[in-house]
Amino acid sequence: MHTRNPAGRLLALSLSTLALCLTQVVALAQTSPSAVGIVVDATGKKQPIGTDFIGLSYEGGTLVANASGKHLFSAANTPLLNMFRTLGVKNLRIGGNSSERLTTASTDADRAAVFEFAQADNLNVIFNLRMKPTAAGETTTDQAYQVGIAETLTRDYSANLQALELGNEPDNGSFTDYNQYHALAASYMVDVLAQPHAGGVLFVGPSATSGRVTTWPALFANDFKSTGKIRYVTQHWYPAGNSGTVTDQAAERNKILAATFPNSYLTFYNKFVPAVQAAGLPYRMEETNSYSIGGAAGVSDTYAVALWGLDYMYWWAAHGAVGMNFHTGGFYDAVQPRTVSDTYIAKPLAYALKVFDLGGHGNLVPLTVTNPDNVNITAYAAIGDDGSMSITLINKSHDATGRDVSVSLDPGSVYKRAKAWTLRAPANDISSLTGITLGGAGIGTDGNWAGTAARLSIFNTGRVTVSLPVASAVVVRLE
Repeated sequence: MHTRNPAGRLLALSLSTLALCLTQVVALAQTSPSAVGIVVDATGKKQPIGTDFIGLSYEGGTLVANASGKHLFSAANTPLLNMFRTLGVKNLRIGGNSSERLTTASTDADRAAVFEFAQADNLNVIFNLRMKPTAAGETTTDQAYQVGIAETLTRDYSANLQALELGNEPDNGSFTDYNQYHALAASYMVDVLAQPHAGGVLFVGPSATSGRVTTWPALFANDFKSTGKIRYVTQHWYPAGNSGTVTDQAAERNKILAATFPNSYLTFYNKFVPAVQAAGLPYRMEETNSYSIGGAAGVSDTYAVALWGLDYMYWWAAHGAVGMNFHTGGFYDAVQPRTVSDTYIAKPLAYALKVFDLGGHGNLVPLTVTNPDNVNITAYAAIGDDGSMSITLINKSHDATGRDVSVSLDPGSVYKRAKAWTLRAPANDISSLTGITLGGAGIGTDGNWAGTAARLSIFNTGRVTVSLPVASAVVVRLE
């Protein structure tokens, strides 16, 4: 026979309820946003951001007209022009391996089309002069032919021709050593400058692979600085390595978003930038992307690369690079296709360019970050020429270790208006291939973007609070 014990039952229910409440409190504590504080030093040392910092790099073979006689780069290609404008692309480099092959050589009409495209979008163009001395079918008159191309470009398109590139990756089998390259590069410069319309032309080089980064850029800078004809020293790099070695896409996505990954940037920077700057010349990362040889499927074409690319651009901007040109021709494309089309797709990397375009103008200024939970975030502040301030926040934390963040911004002075655009992927999934939004909208296949900024409140102290979800980026504009 059992007796009823209301008091005992009440006690059991109370303990059960308490346990449930404690579980909810623990869960709340685990998922509550991490508090981060950012203080901007608006009067600190300023680092100018190049006005044509955002660039794309295309193979020379893309200049050649298709079977219908149409050009990818043409003033009539409105969708591609719209895409470039939306992304903020201001520098177009024509080079790559195909620019050194006779089989993909461009014609006068091909080159005219690309410069008409540049004129329509006010682009600066870096144009490679072929220097490969061992290509099949090479003739002894090829240097004269390249000099003739240079004369035509400087005569007809000087407003958009930023520089002539002296060969593409000449250290990659084209020359036996730097001295051989230097002799031919010097000869090219003398011949080009002797032409009637070459008075204002400038050159870039050596555009070496990462394998010669410790020697060729410094040698080039010191050998040619006295000419006064070097726009900047150019370098190539794919920091994630060779795409052919990728076997675990999830691990690679984690790798490029790891808080320690930018350590490799500093190592690479130290190999050539101090020597170039000591020679008094600026530098540009004029061919770069995530992985070499077309990028890695499942990594270079995912949302992970949008977060990586944005941080990558700001890191180099903060370290004095005058610009970056992301190479095209594979999974790592910012825009696809690379052929004449009525529509173009903004791939995940394109969103990195667009977010940088929203916040990366004027001068970068220092800031300090208080991050007690050590969340994997980065932050950059820029003051525009109009006095506005843009603060770009990147939350690279994701998956099980991801943390939402509540950021308290102190811009150092009181602004009247604040707004923010947020970059997101479906379900905060860094493996997403599509569905990415910025300011609540994607970039359309016609190149147009209709994203909007959310209004933020400004406290009396001038501080602004903004949410930075897991695997996201936010640009805060203070006006």
